[in-house]
Amino acid sequence: MTSKASPRFSLAALGVIACATAQAGPVTVTQSFALNSLMQGNSSQLSFDLSSFLSGQGLSVANVVSGQVVVHGFSEASYLTSYSEYGGYAQTGVTSHQASYSYYVPGYTCSWCWSYNPGYTQYVNYQVQDTLETRYRDVRHIDNMADSMLVSTGGSSASDTVDTRSASTGGYGNSNYEGAYVRSYDYYGNYSLGHRYNRERDVYEALYGALDTSLSLDAAALLDLRGDGQLGMSIGGTGQFRLQSVQITLDVDTPTVPEPGSLALAGAALAGLVVASRRNRKP
Repeated sequence: MTSKASPRFSLAALGVIACATAQAGPVTVTQSFALNSLMQGNSSQLSFDLSSFLSGQGLSVANVVSGQVVVHGFSEASYLTSYSEYGGYAQTGVTSHQASYSYYVPGYTCSWCWSYNPGYTQYVNYQVQDTLETRYRDVRHIDNMADSMLVSTGGSSASDTVDTRSASTGGYGNSNYEGAYVRSYDYYGNYSLGHRYNRERDVYEALYGALDTSLSLDAAALLDLRGDGQLGMSIGGTGQFRLQSVQITLDVDTPTVPEPGSLALAGAALAGLVVASRRNRKP
């Protein structure tokens, strides 16, 4: 009976050995964090809880095998205002207007001729020539600092610097009256006035634009993440920019599961064991 039972047990053992487990490929998951922080040359230490997020996906932070971090920011123009020197006055127009004045001419009495003149008021009209003079200057709004963002996690870092440049010049505004002075006059009362004005225009120059960095999680970052489920990150830079969002993508191994074919073969092998055992117990 031993020689007959031996093949049955060999078949059953083969079925058990064939019931090997198969490991599924890594699952890729992404979590985004919306931020609205104004960075002004300072550095911020941030920590992102990924353990709860992975647990909600049926995954474990201990099974994270790789990952990537993408940080988005934007640098707006932060203008400093200055004024250029005025240029010299330039003649910008000539006009004229009529002016007048009056004076009293006293009368007189002639005693020897028995006559009397009561006097009178004399009115004089004359032309005044007006010369318009204007000087100009620029009101400069400048931001020529190339703002940059630096992101560090684990032992790795990445940075980005703005490179969008803009420049524009507006038109001159209204004339601002400064005052008048006498340019010339003559014996007859005619004279010329100089009227002075100034005008300004706005000039803009700026460096601005998006700040985007991307870096892969190195061994130190993965060790930190697996330890407590928190991913630490440092974000800083130069100049002024607004931190907008952080996106973290992780590749996570799933738990090992038996292959369906192996499960069927294991079931058949176990059934063979049961049948063989019962037959061996018969007289």
